[in-house]
Amino acid sequence: MPPFFSMYTTGNRIFVQGPLRTRDMRRVLAAIHNLVSNLGYQDLELDFSACSATFGGPMLALAAYSERYLLNDNINIDLTLPNDSALQRLFLNANWAHLINPQKYEPTHFKGRTQIPAMKYGSGPEQHAAMQNVMEKIVAGVNDFDRSHLKALEWSLNEITDNVINHAQSVVGGFLQVTNFGYKRRAVEFAVCDAGIGIPTSLREGHREIGSDQDALDKAIREGVTRDRGVGQGNGLYGSWRVTQISEGSFEIHSGNASLISYPGNLRVSRELIPFNGTLVVAVINYDRPLALEEALSFRGKPHIPVDIVELTYEANEEGLPVFPLAKEAQGFGSRAAGLPVRQKLRNLLRLCDGKRLIVDFGDVPIVSSSFADEAFAKLFVEMGPVSFMRAVEFRNVDSTIQGLIDRAIEQRTRTGL
Repeated sequence: MPPFFSMYTTGNRIFVQGPLRTRDMRRVLAAIHNLVSNLGYQDLELDFSACSATFGGPMLALAAYSERYLLNDNINIDLTLPNDSALQRLFLNANWAHLINPQKYEPTHFKGRTQIPAMKYGSGPEQHAAMQNVMEKIVAGVNDFDRSHLKALEWSLNEITDNVINHAQSVVGGFLQVTNFGYKRRAVEFAVCDAGIGIPTSLREGHREIGSDQDALDKAIREGVTRDRGVGQGNGLYGSWRVTQISEGSFEIHSGNASLISYPGNLRVSRELIPFNGTLVVAVINYDRPLALEEALSFRGKPHIPVDIVELTYEANEEGLPVFPLAKEAQGFGSRAAGLPVRQKLRNLLRLCDGKRLIVDFGDVPIVSSSFADEAFAKLFVEMGPVSFMRAVEFRNVDSTIQGLIDRAIEQRTRTGL
């Protein structure tokens, strides 16, 4: 396979070769436009058989365009998966295959920790559900993630995904994907894409003085710039950009005939010959060092500290202590596989809750297997040590049978070790 990106068309077929990166996606979208608008094809095929790598940003753009062509023009875009087996699994597990070609590929059921499958939302309730889905998986799967990083990620994601609902006028709604690079580098990337009117067109509704699309993207990340103050304060893109810069991550916007790419100490806004009819935002937040949230999210000179999923979901009770309702959190109680994500989430919540005692509520849990008890609780007991575990974790509403199974699992695990 070629080490660089290339693309060619034969009839109604677009062949993508080598690595497809965000900078290459406009060429693929232009080829789709040419086949539909200039050559009149009603059915297209995207052939990724010779693709060697790709990423969330360009794949969400292809998904958004594919659905818009299907809804607006009844154009069906067929997808051929990569020949490379690992990349083929990624297309399926990340849900790209389904979103681009839903008639051919089923939605993914992948539950991995590094790649949260891409999802679509089209309304306020769907956006909220998508955010809950993403943040639950982040809390469960990302180790060494500080509370400030969690707040920054959740706030940024909420703001950017909400922009799609309020400003984009996208007939296909929005597309969202989050990737954790924890095994390679301590960073989380999120991508949000729509096929709407684009930031330049949206901003010009409230700022007639904006000239080029480059000017529009530059103003979009400035504090307080918005299309309509009746809808928002104009701090979503600005605050999200600030979070990435202070964490030494990166931030990209692709919309209209312009692209904005920002790294620490480097901001570049470029004119693009091929338009992108919609908006794609790709942000990377590093979490290998503490994040000064009051510096990142400071508006009109005042720091803004947002609430997060831990506070709203686990700490919102009269005692102020985090409560882990096991009956709702576990995907079953009979296997070691079901116990592993429980242990991972308990470990992360203990770290995120800054030393608060964590209550594990066993209400409505009928029984647990010995394997589940060992994986979820006994291994955590050995990891933390007896004194730390007993200070940090409290069991409530646990019947004597379940308590006995957990005690025996802890006793056996203490003898054998991890």
